[in-house]
Amino acid sequence: MKNYADEHSRRYIGVEGAYNVRDLGGYPTQDGKTTRWRTLLRGDNLRALSPASQQLLLDYGVRTVIDLRDPGELKRDNPPHVFTGHPEVHYANLPVYTYELARNFYKRVENTFDINRLILQECGGQLKAIIEAIAAGDAPTIFHCSVGKDRTGMVAALNLSLAKVAPEIIAEDYALTARYLEPARENFKADAARMKLDTELHERLMRADAETMLQTLQYLQTEFGGAEAYLKAAGVSAETLEKIRARLVE
Repeated sequence: MKNYADEHSRRYIGVEGAYNVRDLGGYPTQDGKTTRWRTLLRGDNLRALSPASQQLLLDYGVRTVIDLRDPGELKRDNPPHVFTGHPEVHYANLPVYTYELARNFYKRVENTFDINRLILQECGGQLKAIIEAIAAGDAPTIFHCSVGKDRTGMVAALNLSLAKVAPEIIAEDYALTARYLEPARENFKADAARMKLDTELHERLMRADAETMLQTLQYLQTEFGGAEAYLKAAGVSAETLEKIRARLVE
C-alpha cells in the first residue's frame, strides 16, 4: 500500500508555538473518493501560537476551533487559549475526558491502546458532542488537545473512519504524531518529572505507533461495530453523520 503519510509537505502546517498541526485532506477513501483539503485540521496545544501563526491559521481559513482539553488543563495554561473570544473564530471547549476518567487516569492505563480503549468505553457522550460540533461548525475546523495524540487522534480516527478511509491509512496519520512531536520530547519529560509521573510509564504513553491505532480500530469494530455504529449508539443522528461525510469527502 502506498504510504500516504509520507506525502506530508502539504498536509503539515508549520506554526510557531505548536508542533503537530496538520490537514486531514488528501487521503483516499475505500470507495474511490478523497478527503477534502481545508476542511478538518488536527493539532496540539495552540495556547502559545505567535500572532503570525494565529494569522496563518486564519488565512488558511480556520473559523472553528474545538479545544478537547479538560478545564483543569485550561486553568494551568496562561493564557488558556489564543482564540478565546476571537472575533473571527468560534471557539468551543469540549473536553473528551470525563472527570472520573481524568481523576485516576494514570492508575488505569499501561500503554497508548489503554488510553484509546478507555476513551471509547467511557467518553461516548463527549465524543457525541464533539462530532456534532464539527458537523455544525464553519469549516475549516481545527480540533486539538495538549499534544495532538490521544484525544485528537481518536477524534481524527472517527472522522476518517466515517469518510471510509482505510484503517492502515488512518494508522499512518496517527503515527505522524511521533515524527512531529520529537522536538518537544525533552519538554514532555520535564513536565512528567514536575508532575512526579512514573518515567517508564510516561515514555510508553507518549508513543504513537501505527500498530496502536490499528489495534484501536479493530477494537472499535469488534466491540462496537465500527465508527458509525459507535456514534449512533452514543446518540449521534444519521443526518449528522452524513453531514460529516458530505463535508469531508469529495
